[in-house]
Amino acid sequence: MKNYPNPFNPETTISFALAEEARTADVKVYNIKGQLVKTLMDAQVSPGEFNIIWQGTDNNNKRVASGTYFVKLNVNGEEKSVRKVTVVK
Repeated sequence: MKNYPNPFNPETTISFALAEEARTADVKVYNIKGQLVKTLMDAQVSPGEFNIIWQGTDNNNKRVASGTYFVKLNVNGEEKSVRKVTVVK
């Protein structure tokens, strides 16, 4: 999993690839306290490449504060990747 640009303002593109079909695949953003900020994807998916745009908002569509966040990819309930991203204003 990767993202660009990083740091970012106002948005970043998160890219990843899956080699096998997934019963569940989710991409979620957490703050440094480990609290869920935003669910970007939660779906059953086929193999392929994925690009998700995070516009720096939380689940209520409010802009998040500047700082460090963690984007986590889980496939079939197993953590596959964690990426540190930085929001700047």
